[in-house]
Formats: sequence, structure tokens, C-alpha cells
Amino acid sequence: MLNILVIEDHPDESDYCCNAINETLGNCNIMKAYNGEEAFVLMNQRFIDSFFVDVDLPGINGFQIAQEIRQNANYKLTPIVFITGYRANQLSIHKKYHHYEYIEKPYTLESFKHAVGPLLQELNLQKERFHHLQTRERKKMVLLETKEDLMLVNLDDILYAERQGRGLLLHTKQQTFTDIKMSIDDIIRAANSHSFLRCHKSFAINIKNVKSITNITRRLWYAGFGYRSNLYCQISSTYYDNIYRLIMK
Repeated sequence: MLNILVIEDHPDESDYCCNAINETLGNCNIMKAYNGEEAFVLMNQRFIDSFFVDVDLPGINGFQIAQEIRQNANYKLTPIVFITGYRANQLSIHKKYHHYEYIEKPYTLESFKHAVGPLLQELNLQKERFHHLQTRERKKMVLLETKEDLMLVNLDDILYAERQGRGLLLHTKQQTFTDIKMSIDDIIRAANSHSFLRCHKSFAINIKNVKSITNITRRLWYAGFGYRSNLYCQISSTYYDNIYRLIMK
């Protein structure tokens, strides 16, 4: 189910926009914010799949809110739909904020569906596919090559893999396997799962088991798992946005 945030200061217009979204997609979770401060709180409490932003807001206007959204590492590519009562140079706005659509008030249900229907349907389809793959991949086994033999490990038990010399350490819920004769790319291919992916040049992570992410430096985060509390997987800035987005879906 998509999480959609509508940022509109007029209750009637906020309700109208929410109803239009429901008519366009149906099964989605719509949240309301009446100003920028409320919006920033909500977008940090849970992951938002799309923003609908009124430009003419008191205090912090819609463009300023969009700028704050884009400065958040978790929302650099999240679709933004601007809603306003006046015309503007859409090309210059798009270049600055990389928004998806610009809707002028007053709008009808049909014009709304035409403008954002494809966006909402595609976002919903992507999310459904992701959850379907997660369900299918439960109880999947991964074949590992060690120095002595081959062994099978349940994908759901894997926390993360880290490079050690020419081989790997594989950390699971129960234990750590050493001397695995595989590279990070090798084990990602062996897992063949959308939930097990590279998160650092020397690490791959099973996002289904992540319980926490802690910022360590400007370019480094640690993922915790709740199992074996002394274990932390490194996530670099190159992969952080994608990892966070997938975890929050």
C-alpha cells in the first residue's frame, strides 16, 4: 500500500485532493499536513511514496517544502506533484525541484486522473512486485562454497556478508561462517534475491533482517539486526538511498 502525503492548508481543498487520490488509486494510505512543519514530522516518521504539495502555503511555501524534501537523502527521487492556483514556468520549476507534475486549481477528477493516474498506478505496481518477491523468497536456500565443501544456508537466516581477504565472512542469525571461497558479487548472484544486495564495496546485506540504521559519519551508516547485537553491517553513501528506500517499503 502506498503512503501518500498531501500538504494543503485549506481543509476543503485537502479533502478534495485526498478524495481524488482515492478515486484514482483506491487502496492507499493518505496522510494530511496543513503546513511545512507538520509535513516534515510525518515524512520522518514513515517513508512517503509520493508528495502532493500546494504551492501557496502560509509560512514555508510549497517550493521551499520541495527543496527540503530534495535535501533529505531518503527523498531525492520521490515524486512530487505541485498543486497551485496560478500559472508558472513549469520547465524552470522542473529543473529546480525535479517534480513529476504541476496541477492548476481548480481541477476536475478527470483531469486529476489524467495527470497523476499513471504515476500512482506505477508506484503501486512496483510496491506490490516487491512484496510479492519478498513472499516468494521466504525459505529460499543459498549455496555456499567453502574451502572444504559446499553447504546450503537459508536466505532468511542471512544477516550480511563481508569481504575478508580473498574470501568472505557470512553472518547469520545463529553463527558466522568463515573461509567462504566467494566474492561479494558471487554470493549476491547465488542468493538471487531482491532483498540481498550490495550496500558497500565490501559488504552485502539482507534488508529483510535490518532492525536499525545508525549514521556514523557523513558517508557511512551501520545497520543493526536484533540478532547477535555485536554485529553491524556497513552501508556507504553510494548505496544508502536505495537501501533505505527498500527497507521502508
